Amino acid sequence: YFLLTPGYAIPYKIHRPSSPFPEHDRHKRYDPGVSVILSGGLEISDFRIGLGGMFKRNMHHESSYERHPSLLPPLHRDYFRKTAETYAGFLDLSYSTNFVGNLGGYFGAGIGYYLTVLEDPRKRVDHGIFATGNLGLSYNFNEMVALRLGYRYLHEDEVPAHVAELGLDFEF
Repeated sequence: YFLLTPGYAIPYKIHRPSSPFPEHDRHKRYDPGVSVILSGGLEISDFRIGLGGMFKRNMHHESSYERHPSLLPPLHRDYFRKTAETYAGFLDLSYSTNFVGNLGGYFGAGIGYYLTVLEDPRKRVDHGIFATGNLGLSYNFNEMVALRLGYRYLHEDEVPAHVAELGLDFEF
């Protein structure tokens, strides 16, 4: 099988100031962005096992700021609007079944590693364990091509997101 799944990624985590010193705080929030997942592997009965790759891009919300003492006047907020791009590779496991006629359903999970390149406002890298879970409906046009509509949760430290997906499933 081979899956191509673009999506609309809605981040939900807000990074609030954590410093006890008000002159050194940062508030980060992200706008919705895009994601694309490619995965492929083997299908055995209704179970699938394969490898997946993910790309996700989000911009900082206009309310994101950094404050530090070197900025004048004292306690001035420096607002920024930069990007965060996440790349991930993961083991993809799923199960699918037909409900009625050409309509079916699926659910799955994945675990792997992610790398996020972000500017906030300095450029830095974040990385760690990546996890994903998904479920949805599929409509089989024929034995080889299906349209998928689903929900996916993407877990990573900096920009975890809920994703609405619309993709294609190719069987061979």
